[in-house]
Amino acid sequence: MKAKSNALLTLIAAAAIGIIGYRNLSRQAVPMQVSAAHCTTDAIRSVSDATTRAILSAQCAQAAEKK
Repeated sequence: MKAKSNALLTLIAAAAIGIIGYRNLSRQAVPMQVSAAHCTTDAIRSVSDATTRAILSAQCAQAAEKK
């Protein structure tokens, strides 16, 4: 009985991880325009999505290098 419940919990966890992973991999990041207002530390920290935040931070760093 314990083996069946462990197998069921493992299956549920694997399905949840698969669904979350598929959603994250299939969605497109929202492009943000690089400007002085968007490149402040507070503005970058206010972006809730980690992927979008990383993209914005990298774009701000590239824009700062070009100046």
